Amino acid sequence: MSAPLRGLFAALLAALYAVVPCEPLAAQVSHAGHSAEAAPTVPQPPRLVTGHGSGGFPVRATADAQPWFDQGMKLMHAYNLQESLKAFAEAQRRDPACAMCFWGEALALGPTVNYEMAPPAHAQAKAALAKAVALASAESSRNRALIEALALRYAFEGTERGPAYRAYAEAMERLAREHQGDGDLAVLAADARMMTDRNWWERDGMTPRAGGAKALGLLEEVLKRNSSQTAAIHLYIHLTERSARPELAEPYVGRLAALAPRASHLVHMASHLYYRLGRYSEAKRVNRRAIAADEDYARRARPEGGLGAMSTFAHNAYFGMSAAILSGDTAAAGELSRYFLAAAPLGERTPGWTYPIYAMAYIASPPAADAAPAVPAPFLKALWRYSRAAAKLSAPDGSGIEAEVQALESLLADPAAPKSGSHRITMELAALELKARSAFSVGRYEEAAQLFAGAADMQDSAPTLDPPLWWYPLRRSLAAAHLAAGRPQAAQAEIEKTLIKWRDDPVSLLILARTQRALGRKSEASAAQKKAVRLWHGGPSLLRRPLI
Repeated sequence: MSAPLRGLFAALLAALYAVVPCEPLAAQVSHAGHSAEAAPTVPQPPRLVTGHGSGGFPVRATADAQPWFDQGMKLMHAYNLQESLKAFAEAQRRDPACAMCFWGEALALGPTVNYEMAPPAHAQAKAALAKAVALASAESSRNRALIEALALRYAFEGTERGPAYRAYAEAMERLAREHQGDGDLAVLAADARMMTDRNWWERDGMTPRAGGAKALGLLEEVLKRNSSQTAAIHLYIHLTERSARPELAEPYVGRLAALAPRASHLVHMASHLYYRLGRYSEAKRVNRRAIAADEDYARRARPEGGLGAMSTFAHNAYFGMSAAILSGDTAAAGELSRYFLAAAPLGERTPGWTYPIYAMAYIASPPAADAAPAVPAPFLKALWRYSRAAAKLSAPDGSGIEAEVQALESLLADPAAPKSGSHRITMELAALELKARSAFSVGRYEEAAQLFAGAADMQDSAPTLDPPLWWYPLRRSLAAAHLAAGRPQAAQAEIEKTLIKWRDDPVSLLILARTQRALGRKSEASAAQKKAVRLWHGGPSLLRRPLI
């Protein structure tokens, strides 16, 4: 870690510890009674593990290679991809003639719901697949067909992947039809289709598009035959959470953690459903359990880099932070942020590192340093400025906000700033939100409404990420601005849109209550406020907070 990043890291920790001191998270959630700091970070030879759900099938391999192939498949389906690759490598070491062990490596290097495949992974996958093709004659016809199908996925050069991905998906769907009842093939076919057509639902969220319908049919058929197929449950949650009917997956999520208690990502998957249903406290709880599974895996399997280098740990930590923020639990937001920063490497590309800053902004804790750190990345500096400005807006006089906004806008114009992608969108949202909140704080409600409308539209059109790119629904702030400007009907329309995507968000429910009260609907207002208070885990602060 560079000296500027070390300074940023120290300041973040200092600010978060200053606000919500509490016991280390590891001491509270660990099943094994060990702390994150105690997990060995020296890489060790891979070892067979249990409790990671379903996956694997017979291949032509030696008796001591087959379990490693099966482990690679289980870990791949659980999105523990680096450890999956290690398992396939061990299978190859034990049986260099195992074609499917090289096929597994190529499969694990491919895209997932969470990540697109990087160019180096494409080259590595093609090399592994070439070895599988060379060894394929010894395999069963079913497995040879799997190798031939995967070759279609990687038959592209450059960035134009669509035709190759579609060819692979179509080949897998044919194979699944030829082998009716083979759940492994059906899951792989559904996954292939989901990677080909990533917009699975029409805008209404009720009607699946062609690709979504194919994946939905495959997964529902698997689950009808075997409701304990963890890989199918995993993908089904991802598929349905993007719809207006996330509750379709509710019959399955309760058993996923029991079926795969040591697979961190599968334990975590219930939080995707709870988040979409507005059950933020449950989402936070599930992610604590998933972090405990990460700790347990780091202790037993000793992955290179330890706990902090595991992508599942980062995802669980910042998903938990997001749920804590939305439920008003400042203690948990700060606690998870500190734990994440203490364990994970800090950098512009560290997954989820923005959420500790969002947590700091939410808690209204200014960074420890008076000036922005001397980090080279404009994106880092922009979020630093945002957290400082958010803290100043929460101060009694709200002074100094203009300077922070100007500094943030200058960072947007910096030649080194990202020109597109999620980092650019985040920077632009930060600037818009600060301008809007600043206008709102001094009573310029019309200006605030216009700015919040632009920010809300930008947020709605941003890439779908888990958790969301921005830390709270900006449309609820637009509703608050309309209400403050004397337009309760417009406010109601915006808050109803908010509650479709951010179901049972307590602050949105509070704004709805105030909107209903302004419209003279006292009983509806009372019901919305009672529900907001019941779901809020920040104490009486909800009723005292500013509208935005």
